[in-house]
This record gives sequence, structure tokens and C-alpha cells, in this order.
Amino acid sequence: MPATPPWSSNSPATATPRVSIQSFPEPRVFCAPSFVQRAWRGLMSVTRRFSESDRPELRRRLRGWKAGKIWTMLRGMAPPPAQREPSEEAKGAGRFGVEDKIALVTGGSRGIGKMIARGLVAGGAKVYITSRRGCEETAAELSAEGICLPLPADLSEEAGIRAIGEQLRAAEPALHVLVHAAGVHHVAPVEDHAAAAWDETWSVNVKSFFRLVQELLPGLRAASSPADPARVIALGSVDGLRVPQMDVYAYGASKAGLHHLVGHLARKLAREGITVNAISPGAFATDMLGAALETWGEEAVTRQIPMRRFGAPDDIEAAIRYLVSPGGSYVTGAILPVDGGLALV
Repeated sequence: MPATPPWSSNSPATATPRVSIQSFPEPRVFCAPSFVQRAWRGLMSVTRRFSESDRPELRRRLRGWKAGKIWTMLRGMAPPPAQREPSEEAKGAGRFGVEDKIALVTGGSRGIGKMIARGLVAGGAKVYITSRRGCEETAAELSAEGICLPLPADLSEEAGIRAIGEQLRAAEPALHVLVHAAGVHHVAPVEDHAAAAWDETWSVNVKSFFRLVQELLPGLRAASSPADPARVIALGSVDGLRVPQMDVYAYGASKAGLHHLVGHLARKLAREGITVNAISPGAFATDMLGAALETWGEEAVTRQIPMRRFGAPDDIEAAIRYLVSPGGSYVTGAILPVDGGLALV
């Protein structure tokens, strides 16, 4: 008389094994054979208790097991995953290298935009710069240190933004770095802060940044990899982190809005392998600082800075190299102050 299956209500205490079930096909599990074989042998030791007539019910029950439970059991048997060894690039100076990257720097013909472009060119990147004026001259100057190409355009106009997208897509299959350093700065008392100044400031400082991301998103996606994401970097300002002392109402508000937009895009694009960050510079000796120097003088301006000096090109170049290099690959949604502590005042 065959043994009663153990799931039966009248199963005897000791069931007599009748035949083995070696004829069962072994499972095709895409795991390391060592622990899968142990799991299968464990199943065999249990199923050998049942007679041939009980096999259909046994099979039905085995098929009824939840795959999640089986996988949990197998995963528990598996050896822990090996720790990833740091690459040679991560171990050495290459951790902050930008060699062979393709970059676009808007506003790259002068000021902080030019400092950023110079730092990337000197680091071995191929850099396109765009601006309304002086683009060709600056590209020729920086080409003495590496590869720098001009793309003249007016980013306050939709046609200029589209032209940049079309030219870059035609020239490069991928874009590793987008730096939006173009900006408009307007100083005027409350009663004289014109509507046209608001429109131009927000158009260049905020809207054109978003539109460039839209236009260049295919190239950024093409350049991205899990180990080396594509980078989008906006040039914010200390005036977007604190209440400015000067009458820069449209400018300060636009930079605060830009910082917020950086965080929004960072959260949205992170899963596509694109990081989005901002550099928030303080007082650098550029044309944009001219109004403050005329109003208060250099000594009074530097006295407001906790570190008692203006920013230098090396300061901004180091910040951009960090965010663009492998060393900054896990940073996104950050507003990096490069201001000598000015935002704390």
C-alpha cells in the first residue's frame, strides 16, 4: 500500500519511502551552480519519501511555492557580493581629471564663464563657448592651451537657443558637460527697476538655462554612463543665497530661482545618469562687480568678505573641475558656495 502523503489528514507517523524521483527535471536557475545544487539536493532528500503516485500532487505543490520565497532561500545561500575595487583613475590624479570630455560653456567669452572655460580647456576637455560678443576672440586665446571652439549666439532669444542645439547636435554625438554661466546683472533703485530689466534678467539667467537643458538632453543622455554621469552646472550667485545689499532685485530673485530649478532638475534627471548642480560665486574681480566697486570701493567690499579677498580664477576652476571630474560623480542637487564666506554675512 503506498505511503499517504504528509499533506493528507490521516498521514501515518512514519511513511515508507517507495521510489526516488530522480526522473524530475532539474531546474534551470541562472545562479552560481554551487548553492543551486545544494538547494536542489535538499529538495530531493525530502521528495524521495513519496511514492510515484504522489508525484503529481508534489509537483503541483512545488509549483505553488512563491518564487520570492525560493529566491530568498537561494540568495541566503549565495556568497556576499565582492566589493568593487577602486579604479586606477579613482586612485590617482585622474580622479579630478576632465580629459576628453565635450563641454559647452555659455557666457564663456568673459568673466567667470571665461575662467570656467579656461579651466576645462587646460584640463584636456574639448570646450565650446557661446556668448553674444567676443566669442571668437576668447576661443582663439584659449586655443593656445587646448581645444576651444566658438558658437556665437544670443541666449535671450529662442532662435539663439535652438541654433546652439542644432549646431552641437551636428558637431558632436554626445555632450558630457553643460555649464550655464551666461547672466544678466541689472542695478537700479526700486522705483527705476524697469519691467524690461526683469524680462531680460529672468530670460537669460533662468529660462535659457532650462531651455538649453531641453535642447541638449539627447546629447547629455548619450554621454552618460553609470560610472561617469553627464553634468549640468549652473552659475548661481551669493545674491541668490542671501538678501543682497545692492539694488539687484531682478538679479537676486533670478539666482534664487535658478538654485531652486537646479534642485528640481537634479531630482528628475538623476535616474537618467545626469547630475545637476550649481556653483554660487561671491565677489570676483569681473565687470559684474563694477557697480559695487564704484559705490563702496575695493577696501570696503573686501572688508565684508570673511576671508578678506576677492575670488581668484583658480578658485572657480577648482570648483568646476571637481563637479565635472570622476571625484564629483556622486554629487547632484548641490549649491556649492565659492564666496570666501560672503553668504554667511
